[in-house]
Amino acid sequence: MNKDEIILAIEKYSEQIEHNPNDYEAYRSLGYEKHNINDYLGAIHCFNRAIDLSPTYCDAFIDRGIAKSAIKDYEGAFLDFQKSLEINPLAVSAYVNLAILREKQNDFESALTYYSKAIEIKSDDATILSFRANAKRKLQDFDGSLIDFNNALQINPNCIDAHFNLAILKEVTDKPLAALECYYKVIELDRNEKSAYFNRARLYSRLELFTEAISDLNKAIELEPEFQKAYTNRSLVKYSLKDYEGGILDATRAIVLNPANFKPFEARGLLRYKLGDKKGANSDFQMAYKLGDESVKEFIGMYL
Repeated sequence: MNKDEIILAIEKYSEQIEHNPNDYEAYRSLGYEKHNINDYLGAIHCFNRAIDLSPTYCDAFIDRGIAKSAIKDYEGAFLDFQKSLEINPLAVSAYVNLAILREKQNDFESALTYYSKAIEIKSDDATILSFRANAKRKLQDFDGSLIDFNNALQINPNCIDAHFNLAILKEVTDKPLAALECYYKVIELDRNEKSAYFNRARLYSRLELFTEAISDLNKAIELEPEFQKAYTNRSLVKYSLKDYEGGILDATRAIVLNPANFKPFEARGLLRYKLGDKKGANSDFQMAYKLGDESVKEFIGMYL
């Protein structure tokens, strides 16, 4: 759903609640739509009302836990997911979201346990197998990760998540051409998957296929005009193509989108130096260093 459709849905469920203030399902649906526009506090309020009206509403506890996780109330999220399992011990979504929660906290061992519990209940779910495979990758169990990805794709050969994360596994195990094949498949299945274009561009750059990298980054930015990382990476590809002025424009756009990120400052510093703007380059390197980029420390002042 696009934003306009979500707004219409919010209006619809609000009207339902106005006509029936005890409609707990409408409160849950309203909360879900508010979550979709990143109104997490509004969503939590709606889920609270749904739970007040129906204290054993398992899905409302799960949805509230997801919203709490989004605002980094991890303890509250954990308690909600646990409560949903008290109500329904076979709630697969609760186990999956507990795993996602633990991944956010970098506790991949616990995440693996929760994904495995979900798979015990629903062994034919390719997406959950893919999630577990990804957790195994983060634990550097690359063989186990590959087995889960292959099993997921046997269940559903068109599972986008499996193809996408298998590509990442191929990247980290230094198989860039195999990773490219996976990204091709993701884009074949969903031509609007911006992250696949972004990641494939990174691989193209690694293989020094800079024209192809620019094309993919252009597409990623077309799909998400405020894709800050894509602007930063495109500025670096333009550096490799000696399009220094174009690179500066991209790096500057990335800085406007997120002035707290040091990477576009570093990129713009390199680009400015190539154009002979040593003072501007030094200023950017200083800012990158202030923002946490230790790698530019040696550059500060040396070009003046």
